Amino acid sequence: MKPYLLFPSFFRPIGIVLALTGLVFGYIYIFQEKVLIFADHGSGNFTDELGTIFEVLGLIFIGFSRLKNEDERTSRLRLEALYWAVLTDFLLLFGWLVFQAIDFWLKTGLSYPLSRLDNYNLFIILFIFLGRFYYVLLIAKEKKKESSLALLPYKPYLLIVKAVCILFFILIWASIQFSAVDEQIKKILPDTAFILFPVCLLIWIWSKEKNETPSITKIRLKSTQIAVYINYSLYLIATWAIYGFAYLEVLFVGLLSTPIIFLVVFYLRLPARKKEQIEITHL
Repeated sequence: MKPYLLFPSFFRPIGIVLALTGLVFGYIYIFQEKVLIFADHGSGNFTDELGTIFEVLGLIFIGFSRLKNEDERTSRLRLEALYWAVLTDFLLLFGWLVFQAIDFWLKTGLSYPLSRLDNYNLFIILFIFLGRFYYVLLIAKEKKKESSLALLPYKPYLLIVKAVCILFFILIWASIQFSAVDEQIKKILPDTAFILFPVCLLIWIWSKEKNETPSITKIRLKSTQIAVYINYSLYLIATWAIYGFAYLEVLFVGLLSTPIIFLVVFYLRLPARKKEQIEITHL
C-alpha cells in the first residue's frame, strides 16, 4: 500500500514539541490556580483550548509523518494500527457506557473517576494508535511475513448489526412515546439504547463486506485515516467556535463520530471500487 495522506518527515519533531507543550498546558490548566501569562480560570483564559490544539496536532504529526524509510509495508502497518486503535477505543467506550449505566441504576458512585472520559477520549485514540504503530514497527523487523487485518466474518454479524440497529431505533421511539407515562421507562430505555448503538457501530466497522477483497480492505484502511482527519479537524474548529454546554455536547458526540464518519466515507468510496472491479472482470 503506497503512502497515503502523510505529512513530510520534518513534521515529526514539530509534533513532539507541540505534544509536550500541550501536556504542559494541560497540567497547568488542571492543577494550577494561576495560568502562566493568562488570567484566572474564566473568560479570556485560552489555556485549555491551546493545550488541546497543541496536543492533538502534535500527536497527529508524530503518527502521520513519513518515516525516513517509509515504504508500502510501513504505510500498511500504520493504517492497520489506526484501524486497531479505533476498534480498541470503541471497546473501551462500550465498557465505559455499561459501567456508567450500571452505576446510574445502582447509584454506587464508583463511576465518578471515569465520568470525564468524554473529555479525554479525543487523546486516547491517538495514544493507542501511536503505541500500537511503533510496537508493530518494532516487531515487524523480525517478521518477514505480512500481517492480515483481523475482521469478523460477514455472517452472522451483518444480521446482528441490522437487528441491533432496529432494536436501537425501537428503544428510542419507545422512550419518546412512553417516557411521559412511566418515569422508570424514561430512565432505562435511553440508557439501554445508547449502549446498544455503540455495539451496533463496533460490529459494523469490524465486520467484513460480503465480498471482502484486498482492494476493499485498502479502502477500509484509507477510509479510517480520512475519518480520523475529518473528525479531528471538526473538533479543533469546535474547540474555538463553541463554548459552554454546547461544547459538552460536542464532546459527547465526539465519542461516536469517528466510526460514523468512517462508515459514510467507506460506503461512498466502495461503489467506485466495485465498479472498477467489474470493468476489469469484463476486459
